[in-house]
Amino acid sequence: MGHPVQRKLPERENVSGPSGSGHNRKTTFVVLTHLKRILVAYIDYYHRSHTHLSLKMDSPLPRPIQTPDEGKIIAVPQVDGLHHRYKRRAP
Repeated sequence: MGHPVQRKLPERENVSGPSGSGHNRKTTFVVLTHLKRILVAYIDYYHRSHTHLSLKMDSPLPRPIQTPDEGKIIAVPQVDGLHHRYKRRAP
């Protein structure tokens, strides 16, 4: 039998199923499409809402200051709800 490290491992069977590598291509497409959508949403959040210390806590695309008389504060979900931007909504 020999040393356990010297034993030959059994050949792996094809586990991709009857559709062959088509399943892998479909899965890859779905994952990459979802990843692209999330990245685009995060980039938009980063430039429009995320505050930066080097910009004196403003975002790269600044927003106007909203005063209390402009209405109630509401949360606007961004990046599929992972982040929120807060703004005032007119009553």
